[in-house]
Amino acid sequence: RQFQFLLPPVQLVAMATALGLVNAMIRMVGLRHVDTRGAAGRILIAGILGVPCGTAVLLLAPADLMKLFFSALVIVSALMLIMPSSIGASHGAMPRVKQGQVIFGALGGFTAGAAGMPGPPVVWCGLRQNWDKSEAHAVFARCFVATGVATLLILWQKNAYDHLTVVVSMGLVPV
Repeated sequence: RQFQFLLPPVQLVAMATALGLVNAMIRMVGLRHVDTRGAAGRILIAGILGVPCGTAVLLLAPADLMKLFFSALVIVSALMLIMPSSIGASHGAMPRVKQGQVIFGALGGFTAGAAGMPGPPVVWCGLRQNWDKSEAHAVFARCFVATGVATLLILWQKNAYDHLTVVVSMGLVPV
């Protein structure tokens, strides 16, 4: 039996969010010296605003539909990452860069709230910017922390962090 069937989608997202938040916070501390003014702010604010829409879908949609959504998100994410950077862009940089950052930031917030996965839209956008590696990683980490905190707070308020979710998240359940 696969792990995804042990917990309902809301608890899976709660667990993924908590673990992803810890990871993003560790990465952000290591990249705290990197200047990300502008890009990080646009993506971060749009991401935070997208989280409530994603969590609403997560909380209201039937579990079977959310499982299909998770599967489709993983497949689309993989396809997006293998697409040539020239698709939808010229010379690897997105046209109207600022608007693209806001749109993909909001999509990242939505996927954070709905699936605990803020990365795919934000990373796809970031790969099409003219950022160096450390700036890209710093923007991603800051966005993942912001959307992770927003998602965690909403799911905490909705009592998604029950005993089993916390124990499984901590890795204390024997196999």
